[in-house]
Amino acid sequence: MYFLLPPGTARARTWPSYAQRYTSRTRTAAAYVGVPALYGTTWPLAWRSVPTREAPYVDPDLLEKVTGV
Repeated sequence: MYFLLPPGTARARTWPSYAQRYTSRTRTAAAYVGVPALYGTTWPLAWRSVPTREAPYVDPDLLEKVTGV
């Protein structure tokens, strides 16, 4: 499961030890994140929160509240 957060917000938070942050600076391993199509079928990939122009990212404060991290 991946969460697309606004640029710069992941580094400012504390994440559980098992969480891995993928950024343009991830150099220790190849990082590939599958991105489902906005429209059509790309099974098994699917959006749980479809990005829009008004809300392209997951709200990091809401994510923190929901996950308790």
